[in-house]
Amino acid sequence: WNGRWDVSVGSMTITPERGEVLHFSPPYYYTPASIAVNKDNTTITTATDLDGKSTGVCGGCTYDLYLQNKLVIALDESGKPEAVKSVVADPKIKTYDTDSTAIQDLALGDGRRLDAVISALPTLQGAIDADKPIKVVGDPLYYEPLAVAIDRGSQLDPTSLVEKISKIVREMHDDGTLSELSMKWYGADLTVRSDPITS
Repeated sequence: WNGRWDVSVGSMTITPERGEVLHFSPPYYYTPASIAVNKDNTTITTATDLDGKSTGVCGGCTYDLYLQNKLVIALDESGKPEAVKSVVADPKIKTYDTDSTAIQDLALGDGRRLDAVISALPTLQGAIDADKPIKVVGDPLYYEPLAVAIDRGSQLDPTSLVEKISKIVREMHDDGTLSELSMKWYGADLTVRSDPITS
């Protein structure tokens, strides 16, 4: 991308803006955007409870856009846009360079620096598994389609490359490889598209 890379397999969400400069494969999984609170918190149980609460997100990422009610994603490689409506009426957004940094602040204590964090469920579960004193609450806010991204400006043949990578991703869906890997690493089949908004 911009001469830095040709292909990214880094959990990139398909968005219409990114589609202007990147080709996408079919999604290889759909990650749940979820809410975490400090383990001692008892007041936040759903997304609407985030009204007026200090919520940490990675700056400029989809979680930040969700809280600003500006999130538009494409549910597949076609790029067809779909707005994801936020149910948080009065967000108090605190942006971080990474999700991990926000989680560290949340772990300091209930309401000490943050009241909640929004991140990918696998990221939050990884922090819980690493003994961070946080817990996931409520249903996922939406599901992000994650795909292989190919730079449209690549010196390689980007059209041929996206066709070959897309074929591999489809085959891995068809033969169950992606479902098997999802079950192994996440304990759930995240390769099946869910409704983008569940709360």
